[in-house]
Amino acid sequence: MKRMLCLLLFLAMTGVAASAQSPAAKYRAPRTEGGRPDLQGVWNFNTAVPMQRPASVGDKKVYTKEELEARRASLQGALGLISKLAPVEAIGLDWMDGTQRVEDLRTSLITYPANGRLPAKLDGVKQMPQIDDVIGLLADASKGGTLTIPPSLGALFAAFQGGKKDSYTDFMPSERCLFDAFVPMVPQLDDNYVQIVQGPDSVVLISDFWRRVISLDGKPFPAETQRTWTGVSRA
Repeated sequence: MKRMLCLLLFLAMTGVAASAQSPAAKYRAPRTEGGRPDLQGVWNFNTAVPMQRPASVGDKKVYTKEELEARRASLQGALGLISKLAPVEAIGLDWMDGTQRVEDLRTSLITYPANGRLPAKLDGVKQMPQIDDVIGLLADASKGGTLTIPPSLGALFAAFQGGKKDSYTDFMPSERCLFDAFVPMVPQLDDNYVQIVQGPDSVVLISDFWRRVISLDGKPFPAETQRTWTGVSRA
């Protein structure tokens, strides 16, 4: 009996020692030559969570699974409506990145303010309709099976149309390709991949059509008199 107990104790101690020496215990995250964590590579940041909370859900912070499925179905209906309204039939909508890799029930990426929505704009400041606004209005329209642009969506775009087009100054900055990286970097209908390149004093984020250089050397921010479209990144 004593021999059996000793054998069991030996096997247990051997198992603990083997566990302590497992590959997981020896794992060390890759580092750059400078000793920083190496995050280089191509990453996907796609999500079905909208930037700001749809007004239709009020203060609800999390969808139920049934509500999320209904939202996905509504989104598909809206995208189908786009293919009817816009001349994309020849190529379809396969370029859109709709793959969901993680189930996320949040109703918005914004967590502050508590209503999950962007703060009110200053009086007189126009903001180009965001894709979430367009998709939301089209999703509502697709529920009734209509294939016409909802009046609310037409009014939304009408505010940014019309007027003279005699000079480049008569066009919006986005029409003149003056913008670079989106700030903050949030998922779009496509192009939700970013390549991270690290150097000793900077990190560069590169997507299909924009790039963002983030300094790590502690250099000061530019003077307030030097304004930029998307700000200056420091880390």
